[in-house]
Amino acid sequence: MIPTAPSGLAAELIDEESRSFLVTWDAAAPLPAIDGWAILDDAGNLIARRSADVTEVLIADVPEAGAVVTVQAFNQYGSSDGSAVDLPPIAKDPLSELQELRNDIAEAGLTRGLTNSLTAKVDAAINALVDDRVSAACGQIGALMNELNAKNAIRNVPDGIRNEWLDTAARIQQLIGCDE
Repeated sequence: MIPTAPSGLAAELIDEESRSFLVTWDAAAPLPAIDGWAILDDAGNLIARRSADVTEVLIADVPEAGAVVTVQAFNQYGSSDGSAVDLPPIAKDPLSELQELRNDIAEAGLTRGLTNSLTAKVDAAINALVDDRVSAACGQIGALMNELNAKNAIRNVPDGIRNEWLDTAARIQQLIGCDE
């Protein structure tokens, strides 16, 4: 009998510098006798094998974004379909995030006026952070978010892109400690 997929997959960032994650899973699911676990990357390549009694693996040098790890149970009859877990994002430095956001806005093909207005707020936030004026940076990021939620941006920026920029701005606010 082919085993069923493991349950309870979780991933935790262990070390940002080495991009290392601890992936754990629950072996208590109704699995028939298994020989072990296969851990695969998002391309289906084998990362590691573990014996049946081990329910975790440390993975290092993970790409910075979009990584998925799949764990399969296997025995002499075959492998389970596997269960996948998205690895949590690795936090970037807020200045790098702001610069990437600025570049995304500048290259989005928006009207010149809207582009200039949005990038001016990002530039002001960057300058404030460089000068260690966190409160001013928070204010500029808040102003950017307000403008992205205003009618002009709602009409002129595709929802998916606008929501991505809003998520990025909120993440930056969290990184630099706004509202604390």
